[in-house]
Amino acid sequence: MKPLYLDEESFNKSISSTIKSISNKKNLYFYYKKDSTNIDGNKIYLPEITTIKNKEDLRNFRGIADFIALKLKFHNEKIHNYFKPKEKIFLELYEALEETRIMSLGATSLKGISSNLKTRLNNFCKTNQFEKIKKRKNAQITQVVKLFSIEYFLCILLFHFYLFACIFLYIFQ
Repeated sequence: MKPLYLDEESFNKSISSTIKSISNKKNLYFYYKKDSTNIDGNKIYLPEITTIKNKEDLRNFRGIADFIALKLKFHNEKIHNYFKPKEKIFLELYEALEETRIMSLGATSLKGISSNLKTRLNNFCKTNQFEKIKKRKNAQITQVVKLFSIEYFLCILLFHFYLFACIFLYIFQ
């Protein structure tokens, strides 16, 4: 596979324009750091372009950028904080379901980004090595709930075998 060449300035401009357009927020400032993805007010932190080595990485990056844009568009920090649970496991589930809500709203109202979001999720599953899960962990069960809810609301097929294996291990261990 030949290496993917991207002009950094053009690519960053394209990504920032896309995020501004989807989110309907114009007063945003973009910063690129190696492994950083975050929203801090009107400051957006994204991974550096050097993390993109092939077309799959490019689709994953676009999925990350699309999710950032959707979060800016559909997430209300004040309401979110008002209902936020205090106990850790419930907080993790709450955050997972909020991510699902944001993705569902975006994918149904903006059909073109569904594929990018799916690539982002598949990359998440691979990165977290769901196929190697052998023991029950609460953190994993919250991720499984998130992935199942995303599958349900977005009608996309992810890593069913791994998800069922996680649920089985959680229930029967």
